[in-house]
Amino acid sequence: MNQSTGQNQQSQPLINYGNVKYSFKCLRRHLLKDKVYHVLALQNMITIGEHLNDPNPKYKLELNLKNTVYWKQDHGQNKAFGIKYKKNVKYFEASAEQLTKFREAISCFIGFHSIDDHYKIEKMIGSGSFSQVHKVFRLHDDKAFAMKQVSNQQKTDKENMQLLENEIGILHSLNNEAIVKIYEVFRIEENQYGLIIEFVDGICLATLIEQLKKNQNQLKEEDIKILLKEILKALNFIHQEQVIHRDIKPQNIMISQSSFKNVKIIDFGLSIKNSQQYNRCGTPGYMAPEIVNMKKEDQKPWTSLCDIFSLGVVFYKILSKGINCFQGQTSDQIVANNKKCQIDWSNVQQFNYSQNCISLLKAMLAKDPEERISADQALQHPFFIDLPPVLETDFAGNDMTQQSKGIVNQIIDKPNLDSIAESLNDLSGNQKQHIYVGEFKPSRISKENSKEFSDFSILKTKNSETQVVQPIDNPPPIKFTQQEAEEIIQKFRVYKPQNKQFKYENLLKFQNCKLKIYKDSYYFGQLVNGKKNGFGVILSNNGRTYEGQFENDRKHGSGFERFPDGASYNGTYINGKPDGVGKFLWANGEVYEGGWQNGLKHGQGIWNGIKGDSYVGEWKMGNPEGYGVHVWVNGDRYEGEFHNSLKHGEGIEYLINGDIYKGQYVNGKPEGVGEYQWSSGSYYNGTFSNGLRHGKGLWIKDRNATLTDNYEGEFVNDKKCGYGVYKWAKGSKYEGNFYDDLRHGYGSMYWNDGSYYIGMWEQGYQWGEGEYCKKGEQPKFGTFEKNLLVNEDQEKLSQYHSKLPPQIRIRQYTTSQRSVRSNSQRPSSQSQQRNVRPSSVKSVNQIKQGSMGNNQFLCKKRRQPSLTKQTFDLDF
Repeated sequence: MNQSTGQNQQSQPLINYGNVKYSFKCLRRHLLKDKVYHVLALQNMITIGEHLNDPNPKYKLELNLKNTVYWKQDHGQNKAFGIKYKKNVKYFEASAEQLTKFREAISCFIGFHSIDDHYKIEKMIGSGSFSQVHKVFRLHDDKAFAMKQVSNQQKTDKENMQLLENEIGILHSLNNEAIVKIYEVFRIEENQYGLIIEFVDGICLATLIEQLKKNQNQLKEEDIKILLKEILKALNFIHQEQVIHRDIKPQNIMISQSSFKNVKIIDFGLSIKNSQQYNRCGTPGYMAPEIVNMKKEDQKPWTSLCDIFSLGVVFYKILSKGINCFQGQTSDQIVANNKKCQIDWSNVQQFNYSQNCISLLKAMLAKDPEERISADQALQHPFFIDLPPVLETDFAGNDMTQQSKGIVNQIIDKPNLDSIAESLNDLSGNQKQHIYVGEFKPSRISKENSKEFSDFSILKTKNSETQVVQPIDNPPPIKFTQQEAEEIIQKFRVYKPQNKQFKYENLLKFQNCKLKIYKDSYYFGQLVNGKKNGFGVILSNNGRTYEGQFENDRKHGSGFERFPDGASYNGTYINGKPDGVGKFLWANGEVYEGGWQNGLKHGQGIWNGIKGDSYVGEWKMGNPEGYGVHVWVNGDRYEGEFHNSLKHGEGIEYLINGDIYKGQYVNGKPEGVGEYQWSSGSYYNGTFSNGLRHGKGLWIKDRNATLTDNYEGEFVNDKKCGYGVYKWAKGSKYEGNFYDDLRHGYGSMYWNDGSYYIGMWEQGYQWGEGEYCKKGEQPKFGTFEKNLLVNEDQEKLSQYHSKLPPQIRIRQYTTSQRSVRSNSQRPSSQSQQRNVRPSSVKSVNQIKQGSMGNNQFLCKKRRQPSLTKQTFDLDF
């Protein structure tokens, strides 16, 4: 903990208060006097200071698992929180509602103390190499949770702490019903932590597989379809959040006992963010070949496709009734077979599963990750679409030429329609046309053996949506040779896709793969009932290409599109438009990567402009909207809220010249309450309007100096205007009205030498009726012009003197002078009365009663100058 006391404020760096998760006031109890503090939960620390946004708060605590927050509760309600400060726990009180929100804001970023005060541990329900899982109940409401108790003793503190914080951070960021939730973390001992997570009432998939194997039972394909789809949906969400699980296996998949639709992915202990570099890890027999074959010295980035391979192994085990994909008597044998990746397909084919089922399994277990199907693509597989397969061809063991036999083809391209244009003259001109080719068999056929096709059906499209109509009973003869079809197919053979999955030979592995000709483009891919459904590639005459998924003749799902000008989009589509997560690269170099909706930037995203500007944050309908960070090419930086591409709401801006503004914006400019810090040290805290200081505020000339000028009052258009108080560093002060940054109107000026002026001012000068008094002199009344008295007001001066109290002169004498005076006044006889000085002066010739009798004090005439005296004038 950083124990900041405020003694070295100049050397302490300013805290960035740009992203506050939660803030509130709390009370710290003291013996003499209670103190109020401001608590702010930031992204990486907790600050507790006497002022809001205190640059040097007294208490600072970094948000990491090495630090601890303590809690006091009363009947299940949070009463106070505590932190360690100089080896003692200091507690801070607040309302239960505030403390609950504060606890939620920091729950997964710091350790709490102690778990026994909050939860009752019932029993252990699972264990691993470095952890145990217990079922626990929360004390105040008896709600069931699971506690994963993690020990650090088997690894270095740094390595294990990184993995633990990584797991907690990822779990906290994933908000999905199919992902187990984490609520808070407790520090049990020095090297032990308790993760409070969601309790899943069900069984793990491993237990289900063992029960089926033991009872010689088999899941129905429909049940497998439901189960696998739910797991893929969970994985797809994880991968869209740029997370890789890295340990998908039956033990880490929980299933509700009531329905296969309720699944939970658990144990993110090995999970990482996408593209992080890590050595190989995982469970032998479930690891992707590119991972298990990784050498120890390799540091390669992982991809989400390794999770798909692991799920494919789980899928294989379900279909084979419990047979492992990579078998072995020992771990070494399992790892060796895992490396070879030689799969015995007969274990699953013997159970008569559908061709679509086997096709999906093979796509998930592809050895080459570039040919492996993704989670999003798998969800679009015909296995889940419930469509009858057009072809039941098994491509196993056949060469590519044999694989292409029996494929129905369709195309769109103007050059290839020239030969049949005359045959289509009977169609209306405003209708787009394409041709359905009955059968195509690419092979090496000479021109002499060219075959002419005439078995066509005409399809019409309206408004770019393909509509299947009844085949023409007697179609006109159309000349379309095998060679022409071969030339079209050759375009797909030489096409270099962004994803190897869309290579021509890989597309052939999918069911219902056909060729389709449109007016200005070609399509090769999956077709169902004449419409593009599944995976396919479009090549247009103008150079535009698309490879990806389709649904009902529209781009739908994951895809990559390249435009004629060189721009490209790689991401997800819905109903033909970018929707979901994707990356768009403009031809001029501008880049956006993030969320999309209906073809517009929408959601979280990152934009980089051609001039070097960048924006990271929220978007809405194509414009920055919500919280974001914009960095300009000159180095200026803004963090805060946006509306319609403009800074709007709370925000903080760092200018390249060192100036900082924090506060409210409206339409791109400071508006409302805010504070501005100049690089020179000047500081302003108050209201703004249209980017200028306007309203009440406090200005400090040099915040870093001990003594400095400051002004507190009203501003208009960035200038002092209205009532205010200006204090100079040397002690002078003005209270009154300002106009256009100058003293103007009625005001009072007090100089540090004791002089003062009270009256009217104009353009910074004493101008008009006023009163001026220089220290040690009588005041002057009258009319002033440019600080000079031009017309003295004698009446006010007389009134001033008439109000003055009388002056009493008290004389003090030296010892020798007092002796002379005493002898001159000594009475001749003891019976005579003695004259003494009264103990206090009330009035001249006043008689005072005392213990010595009646004494009379007479005011004597002023003595001769030869009699030395010391005189003091006192104004009473």
